[in-house]
Amino acid sequence: MRRLIVAGVAALAACAGIEEPGCTRLPEGGRYCLQQTSLVTAFQATQRVEVARDGAGYSLLAEIEVDADAMRMVVVTPLGQKLLQLEYDNRMARINAAGPLRDRLDPVLVAALVQLALWPLDAVRAGLTGGVTIEETAGHRRVLGAGGATLMSVQTEGTPPSFRKLRITAPAARLVLDIDTLPEPDSVPEERR
Repeated sequence: MRRLIVAGVAALAACAGIEEPGCTRLPEGGRYCLQQTSLVTAFQATQRVEVARDGAGYSLLAEIEVDADAMRMVVVTPLGQKLLQLEYDNRMARINAAGPLRDRLDPVLVAALVQLALWPLDAVRAGLTGGVTIEETAGHRRVLGAGGATLMSVQTEGTPPSFRKLRITAPAARLVLDIDTLPEPDSVPEERR
């Protein structure tokens, strides 16, 4: 399972290169520079993430917290083994990852993927350069390369920014993420406790 995780993350990291701090390369010559966390409504969410890549799949749990000061995310296996911890403090993105992931993850790219999916449209648009554009209709966002190819597609259900469901596809990485936001413990119906 670890090899599959490393392969999926490495495929995404391959899109990145040496960039100015806070910016990362995207396919087709584009780039994205991280935006301030104050541009999104503060939220906290626990999410179940189903990852599919090249016909293989695995499950993860993610905890994400965003406020005006920072974005923090922890990703663990279903048994609780921490795979990565990301923090973006509006100046620098840092990542602490387990084992082989440690040297293969670009913290700016990981933070950029979160922002491309969850930040308000105008904030994301402000961070895109190099001919990359973004379009959005009700429940669907697409990041398009300079040649018009879909770099990332995000389908959503629920209220932003902590949508109830997300489906994120990155065709160049052959990656699909199906994300369900789990209810807060105090919002679980009494009969299910």
